[in-house]
Amino acid sequence: NGYPGSAYTHQGWITDDHQYFLLNDELDESNNGTNTRTFIWNIMDLNSPFLLGYYESSVGAIDHNLYNSGNLCYQSNYRAGLRILDIQDVANANLSEVAFFDLYPSSNSANFNGSWSNYPYFESGVVAVSHIENGLFLLRPQFIHLSSLDTDVCDNESAVVDVTIEDGFLGPVNLSVTAGLPGGATATFSANDVVPGTYTLTLSNWPAGVGAYDILVEGTGVHNSYSATITINVSACAVLGCIDVTACNFDPAATQDDGSCDLGPMWYADSDSDGFGDLVQSLQQCTQPLDYVSDSTDCDDTRDDVYPGAPGTYEDVDNNCNQTLDPDEVYCLGDYDHDGFRTTSDLLTLLSEFGCLSGCTTDLNEDGIINAADVLTLLSVYGTFCNP
Repeated sequence: NGYPGSAYTHQGWITDDHQYFLLNDELDESNNGTNTRTFIWNIMDLNSPFLLGYYESSVGAIDHNLYNSGNLCYQSNYRAGLRILDIQDVANANLSEVAFFDLYPSSNSANFNGSWSNYPYFESGVVAVSHIENGLFLLRPQFIHLSSLDTDVCDNESAVVDVTIEDGFLGPVNLSVTAGLPGGATATFSANDVVPGTYTLTLSNWPAGVGAYDILVEGTGVHNSYSATITINVSACAVLGCIDVTACNFDPAATQDDGSCDLGPMWYADSDSDGFGDLVQSLQQCTQPLDYVSDSTDCDDTRDDVYPGAPGTYEDVDNNCNQTLDPDEVYCLGDYDHDGFRTTSDLLTLLSEFGCLSGCTTDLNEDGIINAADVLTLLSVYGTFCNP
């Protein structure tokens, strides 16, 4: 069967499954003024092959020898050099260029210079490409690339590497680190068994100290395996943090103090357990010590009825710590009901304890008992104001 625009049917190669045949025409570019065309034939029925369509390159170089391997077609296209097409959708006549190496960079015109043939079947993945003028080129197509914004890391940090699987690498592609990772270090991919795209590889748990590690990442696809290497330079960097073992935020991993140490709040002795502490007796620590409080405003830590805001006790004592004697803090002899007068009410209160020999609350002469002497003392001020 013929095909439109045929000029010099030159060479072709069948796909691995023997169902399709890719054909080149050596003179259609120069005779017809087209760009490089690869004709795609369905040969499932050898008695009736038919043309599915063609792939047209973006350049107009002459095509010469092509070879298929897996999902890739390796074309030697004279001045356009080695061109690699992805043929995984060949059944729909849908091919796409995924890589090239230009052996004649000054021109892609339809002339007989540059690459004449290639051999893509070495186990190493190397493709041997002949050049009419300049001899043999040994090329290794690369469909996996590694990159990182920062390949210099501290031994306590992680290195993040972008792993890019290029179009043409038929997957699912299984990713692994096959060399260069030191003992104890870990490698984690953001995804695996992947299709073309960019993924991340996180390298962590480096050994302490300085080292340069050539990390080899391998991707294994349906037909091919490719690998790439990136060097990670690891240094023993200072770990900033609090290095004071007495601090609340002591960091045992820190090697250099960053000024963040928190020694805790101040605590003040509360000997009388009134909830207010003595400013003079203090401790600074993370947790509250026994018999210490956070308030330092007590003015007498020996009395539990003396503290800021305390009610008066009518004993000539500054109970509320305001540095003055308030009315309810002033002592008035015999004024038991604290109304400011010495009256019958107060006399009755005294007489209710008359004869008391211990624990007496109305003793006026401080002899520990209630007797006539106390009554006479009260009568001496009876009927008078506390503050005349």
